[in-house]
Amino acid sequence: EAFSVASIMKELGLFFGVSSFNAVIDLYANNEKHQEALAIFQEMVKQGCWPDLRTYFCLKDIIENSGLLKEAVWKLKLARKQENNVICRLIAMTTFYCFAGMQTEAMQECKKLKESRIALDIAAYNTILHVYGANGKFDEAVRIFLELQRNGPNPNVVTFTTMLLLYGKAGLVEGVTRLFSRMKQVECRPDEACFKAVINIYKQAGRF
Repeated sequence: EAFSVASIMKELGLFFGVSSFNAVIDLYANNEKHQEALAIFQEMVKQGCWPDLRTYFCLKDIIENSGLLKEAVWKLKLARKQENNVICRLIAMTTFYCFAGMQTEAMQECKKLKESRIALDIAAYNTILHVYGANGKFDEAVRIFLELQRNGPNPNVVTFTTMLLLYGKAGLVEGVTRLFSRMKQVECRPDEACFKAVINIYKQAGRF
């Protein structure tokens, strides 16, 4: 019956804010209907209803690089507390658009982020790297990542996870190995999402 109601809500567009979206996403996610859950998330963003922490917890075991989504949710929360916090809002919007498959909008917001005159933190760079990777700009993402290692801000676990996924999608498994070793050298501790990304990359490459 719950799925029947969720299906009707989806067909008729009967969503009334973040809570109703989250309820349906959670229902699909808990029943391993991952594509349906992601479809609701995409519809949520398209309607301009922005994710919150509950959305993140519903999706964290489904999407790759869930730490990036968590950073975006926190940035949006910060933007709402601090009026005119343009950078935090740009980080959040860019990330949400990218995860929702709205790459044109993501690239537009990413451009605003890069052209801002305010110093960017690592969360902003993580978003830029993710969007570039999603839009086939692998070489530019690598260049930015190398600059971060030289000049800062220092990459965090989300940065490394983002780059590991980009190397994996490019089929550069040896690059994944080197990058994962680099994390140990700079004492950046992998989290669950990072370990999952590396394991999946090796599995896909037949490196059991």
